[in-house]
Amino acid sequence: MPGAIEYLDAFKTSFNTKDASRLDALLGENFTFRNSSKTAEEPIRSRSRTLEWAVSGDCTDISNYNVIHDTADIIAGTHSAEGPDWSADVFFFATIINGKLDEYNVHPIPA
Repeated sequence: MPGAIEYLDAFKTSFNTKDASRLDALLGENFTFRNSSKTAEEPIRSRSRTLEWAVSGDCTDISNYNVIHDTADIIAGTHSAEGPDWSADVFFFATIINGKLDEYNVHPIPA
């Protein structure tokens, strides 16, 4: 079973290389990505929209992972994220079903 770092690295690889194949293999069929930022252009993304977004260049990197929970069905922690004209620290919480991400939530940490 993948762990939190493998899931996070799959997003990172997609952002860095514009190749979402690694991420695609780790997303469940009904996957959703939820961003609670007040400025999020698309607060809820479907699986297909997440894969498109991951290679779009809107987000260019995630780093500084701090995993605080890592089990077979839930991962949680913080990481930094950045794009061409923005950066943020976020709390993430994800649910996992049969080794695949089912829902991934990000919540900005106030500066």
